[in-house]
Order: sequence, then structure tokens, then C-alpha cells
Amino acid sequence: MKWARLEIKVPIESTEILKGFLIGKGIDKWEENGGLRIYMVLDETLSSFLAELQKFLLQNTLKENISWTISLSVLEEHKWESKWREAFTLRKVGEKLVIKPPWIEYEPKEEEIVLEIEPRSAFGTGEHPSTRLCLSLMEKFLKKDSIVLDVGCGSGILSLAAALLGAGKVIGIDIDEMAVRESEENASRLGLGDKVVFLHGNLLKDIPTTKADLILCNIDLPSLRAIFPYLTYYLKPGGILVASGFTEEGYKMLDVPDYLEEMEKMKEDDWVGVAWRMKTASK
Repeated sequence: MKWARLEIKVPIESTEILKGFLIGKGIDKWEENGGLRIYMVLDETLSSFLAELQKFLLQNTLKENISWTISLSVLEEHKWESKWREAFTLRKVGEKLVIKPPWIEYEPKEEEIVLEIEPRSAFGTGEHPSTRLCLSLMEKFLKKDSIVLDVGCGSGILSLAAALLGAGKVIGIDIDEMAVRESEENASRLGLGDKVVFLHGNLLKDIPTTKADLILCNIDLPSLRAIFPYLTYYLKPGGILVASGFTEEGYKMLDVPDYLEEMEKMKEDDWVGVAWRMKTASK
């Protein structure tokens, strides 16, 4: 397996919106070096990711006349593979979840649930605070046999965790076909294909009309703000919406409707995760 190193150079004031884009693609690990440096598997999915990245940068910089560059270099496999593995460790999230890569052996303690994720392309490994915030809030509010909707599923880490924690049915959806394939591979490897379904498409037109008990949404702030008014269409009365991928300032920019009651707000570093409850109609 060969690896590619991408150097994305943008002005310092644009790095947060770039991070939001990467999180939306399930990439939650990067190095900061006057821009962002990420590592990806050198395969057929890389070209489609580069096209989406360039489109995003063009859309978000043309009006402000901001310059940016992307450079790519191929790394020698034998040197990079060991370095890549060193970057990923076993991580405990919340009360029960333990996330680990396949090469680390771990004997779970009583009541612990192990989620094994192959960190290809740094996709959804629990390394980013917003992912951990969603996982922690989900663990608190998920009820057994719930119907769960994961919007912007990325690697499928939230969907897979929901299934392991007792959800009855989980639907993950993403506009990125590469992310959906990654999610399906992870679900198949974990034997969760009977509980989790992943869809390639748009939330507003491609998702089943099934109402969910719990909605998970860990995406960039601009995308979240765009779809936020529509998320509750898929939420049962009394259901829970969990969202992250934004900072405290971003949280203040969300237009939260009156019928969503904030149940809990968590912070890690500069990132925020929130759980809201859909109010039931008063008698």
C-alpha cells in the first residue's frame, strides 16, 4: 500500500473552515504547518477527493480573493507504514467505548465495548475532538433498539458505535461515495451489516422517510447550518439530535428552533458537541 502526503496551504484565518471540510469527509487527523498536512492511501479514491477539495477551496475563496495551494508527494511504503501506525493508539471514549486499530491487541474490561477501525486515510478514527464528543453524547442518550440516523457518516464510526451500543437499526448517509464505501467495508469487517445500512446521497432527497429516535451529525459548520432546519423532519417527538463539528463561536451561529430543547453541551479543546431533544406537543 502506497501513501500520499497532501500539503494544503491557506491563510491562517481560513484553516478552521478547511478543518470543517475535512471533518465532513471523515478526516479527523492532520498536522498543522502553516496550513494543513494530511495523509491518504494512494488509490483510485484520491483523485475524487482532490477534485472535491479544489471545488471547496474555489467556492470558499473566490469572493475573498484568498490564495491557496495543494501539493502532493508519494511516500515510500516501508517507511510510512510504521510511522502511520505509531500515530494511532487505543482510545477510551465515554463510559463504555474503546476504539482501536486492528494491530493493537486489547482484552476489554467488564461492560467495555470495543470498536475496531482500520485508519485508512485517517478517516473517522476518533482522533478528533468532535468525533469523541458525538460518541460520548450518543452513549448517554442512545436507547436500546433505537432507530438512528447518521448524517455525513464519513467512515461510519458513529453508525458502527451506535449498532454496538444497542441500536436496532442504523442508517448512515453521505454525499461522498468514497466515504460510503469505507463505511460499508468497516461494517462488513465488524459483522454489523444486518444492523447498519449506508446510503450515498443527499439528506433532502435520498433518505428514507423513517423517523429516527436519534440523529447524529458531525459535519462542518456551513453544511450543518444549511441542513439544520431539515434535520428535525426525520426526528421523532422526544427524539434526540446530537451535533458537533463546530466551535463555541460556531455554536452561537446555529439557528436552533424553539421546539428543540438543549439537553447537554460538552466541550473538548475548542470544539463543542450538543444534544437537543425534540419537544413533544403539549396537551
